[in-house]
Amino acid sequence: MPNPIPMGPDDLYLEEVRRARDMSPEEKILAGPRLFGLAYELMLTGIRQQNPGCTEAEVAALARERLDLQRTREACK
Repeated sequence: MPNPIPMGPDDLYLEEVRRARDMSPEEKILAGPRLFGLAYELMLTGIRQQNPGCTEAEVAALARERLDLQRTREACK
């Protein structure tokens, strides 16, 4: 029987932590590129929504700009 009480944000976070702790070192290494790919696709979706008239080349250029800006911010820390 499913739990009638939905999970809240804290519960979801704790579940993510539990799953990460259960992963082997190899699984954690493989998860990095997958997570980056997911984050990148989400960023592209956001760029497309913010700029509905952009071509895919323009969307890719905006994504590169965002990644470059983030690298610059991290280098200044």
